[in-house]
Amino acid sequence: MTIQDAKRAGLEIVVDEHFSDLGQCGLARLVGHDDIQLLFEDNRIARIELYSSNFTTHSGAKLGDSEARIREIYGARVQVEPHHYDPDGHYLTVTSSDRKSAIVFETDGQKVTDLRAGVIPAVQYVEHCL
Repeated sequence: MTIQDAKRAGLEIVVDEHFSDLGQCGLARLVGHDDIQLLFEDNRIARIELYSSNFTTHSGAKLGDSEARIREIYGARVQVEPHHYDPDGHYLTVTSSDRKSAIVFETDGQKVTDLRAGVIPAVQYVEHCL
């Protein structure tokens, strides 16, 4: 979905002031939903970040879940990598069968602290935009 498509669908989007040109890559939020952040690449939504345990994945995973719970839900599909900043933390990644998109659960080594979903490679960026 493009920024224009989202606005036509009735979504009020506010662009982060640090990213004035969303032509390449930028961040935005939905008005009234501070617990959701959007990452745009080439004017399309490439990734959604969730900051509330009120949201769950289709399979029921959410912020605050244990690493064991994520493994229980997704089984062998979970790929575990060390966290870039937290020496105890991990990135638990579940990739779609077509390998075009993924869900990334960031953990502190025990529980999910951040949750994002989107297209590859944008969903895997550590620092939002390259």
